[in-house]
Amino acid sequence: MPDCEPTILSGASCSVLFESPHLGREVPPELQHHLRLMDAAAQRLDGGIDFAGHYLLDALGGRWIYFSVSRLVVDLNRGASRVDSRICPQWPGARVYKDGGVIVPFAEIGGVKERLYDAPLTETEVEYRLETYWRPYHERLREMANSAVAAHGQALLISLHSAYPWKEHQREDQPAIYLGTRNGETCAAAVLSALRNGLEEKGFLVIAENYYQGAYTTQTYSEIEGVDAIQIELDRRFLLQEPMLDAGFLNRETMLQALASVLKTISFTARRRSSAPARRIHSPRVYVDPATGDVFPV
Repeated sequence: MPDCEPTILSGASCSVLFESPHLGREVPPELQHHLRLMDAAAQRLDGGIDFAGHYLLDALGGRWIYFSVSRLVVDLNRGASRVDSRICPQWPGARVYKDGGVIVPFAEIGGVKERLYDAPLTETEVEYRLETYWRPYHERLREMANSAVAAHGQALLISLHSAYPWKEHQREDQPAIYLGTRNGETCAAAVLSALRNGLEEKGFLVIAENYYQGAYTTQTYSEIEGVDAIQIELDRRFLLQEPMLDAGFLNRETMLQALASVLKTISFTARRRSSAPARRIHSPRVYVDPATGDVFPV
């Protein structure tokens, strides 16, 4: 049975925090009669992030929070108020959300987008999921952020994810890493620049903004004084070490070692949020469906 409290692990003391809202795949026993939910939950997770989190915690330090429960049970990277009317029409303020909201109604199963539930959920069911999983996670994460600022004067929050690169970024010998700060709103420009430049110098293809902007976590916790937040999407091909990539010198260990090394150089640097927008790499405006992983131009 999934634990109702998130897992929090600690490494050496530093100002970096990691959170992984899409690592889990578990479905609570009381929901396992939803067979389509069970099928989709086994597939819809950030592959390789469990390895990445442990590696970065050992190599860099800081603290890391994650939940074992699937993002399809409740999406921790969406606001609790974003209840989709297709999930619970009676919920106060419910409406249709393009991304499905905090409890998604659909997911892709076997290449077909299917409804996860035979009938809408009741208000009691929705509130139970929010109270049991969403609120404990964000209460603990806010405590972590406040504690890090109190201890170090500042904190760098990394929302850690994985994704397969867009076709134009797929190079067999070069991992693609996406950085999202909502066009510079959630992180000081100097911090984003240092991270991007440091990774590029180590041979990575770095794409900032537009593709993955960062969602609830980066947008919410960057509002805490002293906290900068970045969503990082690591190249899932390398995290899962597909055979075609094993022959190269770059693998998941070297990718994560490089990331830890760059973070170490900026994690204790005094920084101030800049009102100037971060330098952007021009790319099409897109919408990424969190339930299916499909990407659409907007």
